[in-house]
Amino acid sequence: MRTRSLRHLALLATLTCAGALSACAGGTDLATSSLSGTGNDSVASVTMTATDGTTGVDSTSTAGSADASASDSSSGGADSSTTGAGCEDEICNGLDDDCDDMVDEGCDCEPEATQSCYSGPRGTAGVGVCVEGTQMCAEGSWGLCEGEVTPIDEACNGIDDDCDNEVDEGFGTEQCGQGICQVTLETCVDGVPGGDCVPGDPLAQEICGNGLDDTCDGTVDEDCDCNDGETQSCYGGPNGTQGVGLCAPGTQTCAGGQWPAECDGDVLPGAEMCDGLDNDCDAAADENDPGGGGACNTGLVGVCAQGHIHCNGGSLTCTQDVMAGAETCDGLDNDCDTGVDEGNPGGGGMCNTGLPGICSSGTNQCQGGALQCVQNQQAGTEVCDALDNDCDGSNNEGNPGGGQGCSTGLPGICSAGTTNCSGNSIVCNQNQAAGVEVCDGLDNDCDTGVDEGNPGGGAACFTGIPGSCSVGVQACSGGAVGCQQTVFPSAEICVNGIDEDCDATADDGCGCAHSLCVNSTALANGCSSCVSEVCAVDPFCCASAWDSICINEVATICADWSCTTCAHSPCLQGGALVSTCDTGPNCVSTICATDPFCCSTSWDALCVGEVASLCGITC
Repeated sequence: MRTRSLRHLALLATLTCAGALSACAGGTDLATSSLSGTGNDSVASVTMTATDGTTGVDSTSTAGSADASASDSSSGGADSSTTGAGCEDEICNGLDDDCDDMVDEGCDCEPEATQSCYSGPRGTAGVGVCVEGTQMCAEGSWGLCEGEVTPIDEACNGIDDDCDNEVDEGFGTEQCGQGICQVTLETCVDGVPGGDCVPGDPLAQEICGNGLDDTCDGTVDEDCDCNDGETQSCYGGPNGTQGVGLCAPGTQTCAGGQWPAECDGDVLPGAEMCDGLDNDCDAAADENDPGGGGACNTGLVGVCAQGHIHCNGGSLTCTQDVMAGAETCDGLDNDCDTGVDEGNPGGGGMCNTGLPGICSSGTNQCQGGALQCVQNQQAGTEVCDALDNDCDGSNNEGNPGGGQGCSTGLPGICSAGTTNCSGNSIVCNQNQAAGVEVCDGLDNDCDTGVDEGNPGGGAACFTGIPGSCSVGVQACSGGAVGCQQTVFPSAEICVNGIDEDCDATADDGCGCAHSLCVNSTALANGCSSCVSEVCAVDPFCCASAWDSICINEVATICADWSCTTCAHSPCLQGGALVSTCDTGPNCVSTICATDPFCCSTSWDALCVGEVASLCGITC
C-alpha cells in the first residue's frame, strides 16, 4: 500500500488528539498513537514520534462512539469521522486509491502482468524464423512487444526468412551459352548462391543434318545445303526451259552437306535446226528460219529471180524474195518483164532528201536507177512545234521555251512546276509527284490537307516523365512526330506499387495520419481502401478535414462499423443491438423502429438484410 502523505498524517493526528488523547492538549511529549473509527466502517492508524525521538503506539479508539462524544464535550463537539481521509485519484497499483470500493478501474492490465504479442502479418507467427514477443504491463498499459521476429525479404540462406513455409523460393535459374553449349544453373542451391554460369565447349565445325547448333553461334546447320545421300532434281538450263521441247531435268546427289555443281542427265537448250523440233526449248519449232537466209535463184527474171533459202515444214527451200509489181526507180526489173525503170517510176512525187527536220521534204526524180530528192525548205531557228526547224536531226532540242518556274494549279507539293517543251507545246510539269503523307508540315499527298491522318504516329512511346505519366503515343504535331502524354498525374493510390502522381516515387505519402474514427485533419486519399471509397463520394474528407460526417461514412460507405459502439457489426447476426449504438448512420435505430425484434430479442438474418433494404448500406 502506498505511504500516505504527511498532510494526511497530520490531519489524522489532530483528529486523534481532539477526540481521545489528553496528552495532545499539552503539545509536548507526544507518543505514538493509533486511532480507529467505526463511524464509517473504516480504521485509521497513526504512528507518532515523540519530541525525544522515541516512538510508541497509542491505544485504538472508536471515533463517533457515545463514549467518545461524551469525552469530547470540551472540544466543542468536533467530528472525528475518517470518511474520505487519505483518498486519492485511482492509479494502477492493485489498490482502491479513490475509496470507491473498486480496484484499478479504467486500467488495461494488472501491474507486471505479461502477455504474448506479435505485429507481423496474420498466420506468420511460428512459421519460419517468425516468433511472438512478450509485452509487460506498466502503469495499467501494455508496453512494447519485445523479442518478436517478423517476416523479412527471402534470402538464399536455407532459412524461411519471409515466414511463408517456403525456403529460398523465387530465385529461379540462370542460363548462359547457346546451342549445344547452353547451360542452365540454379541461382540458389541448398541455401548457397549458385556460382558463375559457364557455357559448354562448341564443336569446331557444324555437323550437317543433325538439327543442332554444334558451333554455338546461334545458327543451326549453317553452311549446309543438304544431308549427305539426299537426291534432288536439277536442271542447268535457263529458267522456263525445263520440260519444254527437248529439254529435260537431271539428278544431283548431296555429298559433304553440299549439292554438287554438276547435274547428271539433264538436256539443255541447243541451237535451233530445221527439223520440225523445238531444239532451243522455247515452245516453238523451227523459229527464226534455222539454216535459212542464204541467197538462191528462183529461175525467174528480174527481181523475181532473187530468192533466199528458208526452213519450211522441217526442210530448206528457195523462196522468192520479191514478187512482180509496179516498176520502181531502182535499176531493176520490178515487174519482171525484162525492162528496167521504164516510165520514170516514182518521179515527181514528194520525197525525203535524207536531211533532218524541215529539210527532209523534197521532190523525187528517177536518175541512174535511183530517185533523186530535191530539198524543198532550208534550215531555220528551233522552236517548240514538233518540227526540226534547224535541220540538225533533233526535234525541240534545248527545250525551247522551257526551264521557267510555273504553277501546276495542283495543291500541296504538287503545285510547284517547271515549263517544258513537250508534245509540241509549252507545258508546266510538276516538280514533285504526290506521295504518302509524312509528318513534315507539307501536303505530301496533294489533297489540300497537311499532316492529316497523324502520319508516323499511333505507336506507343515513353514521354520521359516518371511514373504513370511515362505512357504516351506518337503523334504528328507542328510537322514533327513527338511522344504525346496520355496519362496525367493523379492522387497516389497506396500499396499498388504505381507512381500515380508522377514524382518518381511509388506509394509515397501512404499510411493514414490518424484513426478513421477520430475527428481531425483530412486524410490522404489511398492511405486505406475505406478512405479511398469515402473520398470518392465525399472529397471534403481528403481535401479539408476528416469530420464527423466522414466518420459516419466509414459505416455508410465502407460498411465498416468499427467507429460505432455496437456490440457487433449490423452486417453480422448476433445478439440484439442497442438502437443508439451507431449514432452517426442511425441505421440500427431505423431498423429497430421498423422491426423491434432486432433490438429486443436477437439481431437475426432479417435484421442483417434490413441494413440494405432500410438503410441503403451494402454489407
